[in-house]
Amino acid sequence: MTDNDVNNELEKINNYLAKTPWMDFELVQINPFTIKICGCIDTTYNETAIEIVFEQPHFISCLLDWTYENKKPFIQLAPADEEFLYNSKYKVEIGNYIFKISGEDVDDSAMAIAAKKIYCNILIENPFK
Repeated sequence: MTDNDVNNELEKINNYLAKTPWMDFELVQINPFTIKICGCIDTTYNETAIEIVFEQPHFISCLLDWTYENKKPFIQLAPADEEFLYNSKYKVEIGNYIFKISGEDVDDSAMAIAAKKIYCNILIENPFK
């Protein structure tokens, strides 16, 4: 996956979530090959609006479920200084991207996933209609 491909996926995710007042997220799958987080407008309603899949993950630091309330971008690449800290602490292999994830009332450094690839599936285009 190229840097351009990654940035396109991040833009797709952030643009989608910018149109929503909030989204509840859950970590629904984690194994050595895939990490999947799903978003819906209410976890009791259980209709997934967006899936974000990280392939070939290296590490994860993430809550099992959280709320995002559209006050800042949902996901972005770690800046160079933080990338250096993650690399020295977790020995992130070359070729991995470090994705930082935002949540309501969650410290900015609390949630991160290092993986080689990211894909987004938008399942419900307008979940609040």
